Amino acid sequence: MDILRVSVREENGKYILDLKGQNQGKNGKQPAEKSPQMTEKEIQDKTLEKKAEYQQMKTMLTAFLSEVKVDKEVVLPGEIEQATNMKRVGKTRCDCHFRAVSSFP
Repeated sequence: MDILRVSVREENGKYILDLKGQNQGKNGKQPAEKSPQMTEKEIQDKTLEKKAEYQQMKTMLTAFLSEVKVDKEVVLPGEIEQATNMKRVGKTRCDCHFRAVSSFP
């Protein structure tokens, strides 16, 4: 997720804050991409190519992602009644913590 899209709406006198990734669909999942028809040989060649690319990047990604930490605090002007994927801290504040997994298959 490269860009976070934030939207605010009012429902029954309450404000709803939605946070979604730019490429996510309504259900929070990435939209499926249609792949062109490929022959079995093309699939095998592409698979080998992608495996080689992954092996080249694996060491660098492991080192980089083992140190990734994101801590965000959201302070809203009104009382928060419900928070998902965030920890509610006080009446008007939520904290979000992300720690990367340091191992790859």
